[in-house]
Amino acid sequence: LRGRFQETYIVNQWAEIMGKPIAERTGRIYIRKKILYLELLSAPLKQELQSHKQKLIEKLNQLTASGAIEDIIFL
Repeated sequence: LRGRFQETYIVNQWAEIMGKPIAERTGRIYIRKKILYLELLSAPLKQELQSHKQKLIEKLNQLTASGAIEDIIFL
């Protein structure tokens, strides 16, 4: 139950976690089996986030104080 709560927190707080500019260029966000799926509407943003993927995973896991996210897939 705790893991599901942390996943919901990440999805609902995406704009506050990443900031308004990134949130505006993000389409769908969902988590399945500890994998965060992000639909990005900007190719340069997708490339930038891809290069900082591990740091983003660490940041999200620190915010939830757990290993809620193991991987990120950019759509």
